[in-house]
Amino acid sequence: DYELEIKDAIEKYQHVWCKKARGIGFTTFMIRYLDWLCLKDDNLAGQLIFITTGTEAGFAKELKDKMAALFERKYPRIKPKMVYNELWLNKTRFKAFPTRNVKDMRGYTDVAFIFVDEADFYDPSQQEEIGAVLRSYEEKSDCKIIMVSTANRPDGLFHAIENDEAFKGFFKKLFLLYEKGLDKIFDRQQIEKIKKDNPDFDRECKGMYIGKIGNVFTTTEIEECQRLGDSIPNEG
Repeated sequence: DYELEIKDAIEKYQHVWCKKARGIGFTTFMIRYLDWLCLKDDNLAGQLIFITTGTEAGFAKELKDKMAALFERKYPRIKPKMVYNELWLNKTRFKAFPTRNVKDMRGYTDVAFIFVDEADFYDPSQQEEIGAVLRSYEEKSDCKIIMVSTANRPDGLFHAIENDEAFKGFFKKLFLLYEKGLDKIFDRQQIEKIKKDNPDFDRECKGMYIGKIGNVFTTTEIEECQRLGDSIPNEG
């Protein structure tokens, strides 16, 4: 159901920001969704899709290879053309950028999507650069921007966006923390074990930013409190 929530948000809003639990499958969903968009018709013909992830070129190439591998078993007649960090599917070109090269995303035309993966783990200078790049495309094109990450630092771009200190009003915000995946992608017993064994559980699964500044309650808990509060009749 939460994958439908992602799809609906992408199709309804121009730009989507998502704070997620590690392992909830957002990246896996996105590469399938983008592939499907390219193949279902020719609406993206002649356009570009940018993906940024990881600090090294190898991470970007690995993600591109995963996209191509989707077709090998069930759709062997679909053979994407690949050249290191680029992939052509139908008539659409994907370009994968490691975070250290995000400045190279500037200056292109006909960009349909920009998918920024694990954005909260970019170095501060890279976060500043990706912010400038995204603003430049907002000004000159109609591309959709999807930014997603597990929480990291309380002084980073992701925390600033969540608190409307940056890109105010720019993104539709989604929160896909571990509760969304319970009894679906996450087994409850597995989650209980992770709680005990993983000191980073609050950050990786509950969306709490590390450091002395952060959240006391998860977004899911706050939303539930708001829902319960709205259900109480107003006697005034």
